[in-house]
Amino acid sequence: MEDPVVNPIADPVAHPIDSPIAKTILAPANTAEASEGGEWQELMAVLNNWLGAGKASQIWEQSQRPLKAAGLAIVLLILLQLLGAVLGTLNHIPMLPRLLELVGLIWLGIFAAKKLVRSSDRKTFIGQLSGAWNSFSGRP
Repeated sequence: MEDPVVNPIADPVAHPIDSPIAKTILAPANTAEASEGGEWQELMAVLNNWLGAGKASQIWEQSQRPLKAAGLAIVLLILLQLLGAVLGTLNHIPMLPRLLELVGLIWLGIFAAKKLVRSSDRKTFIGQLSGAWNSFSGRP
């Protein structure tokens, strides 16, 4: 005699479906034939039990770090778009890009004359730079 083929969707109690939702929320079937409706109350009872068990806070704590990273990535993307727009606007002003290059070269010359010409000043500057890097990277 052959075994009858059982449809797991038609009989979910006998053959549970392997899904993440079925593993976290269990809603048993209502077997009372006389009752009509009541699905909303059943759903609310299941959700209240699930929220009362603390699983929602556990899921929030697990997803908090990726959500912060995604939010930071979105903010960074918006800031880069704004910076690109501002720089594009400044680039269209006649003579301004060349003037800003000249200002940068003058500043670099003054900085090099103050901090990089003498050996003692160079060592002090390199020590400050490495101290700042070690502080930033968390090295002792």
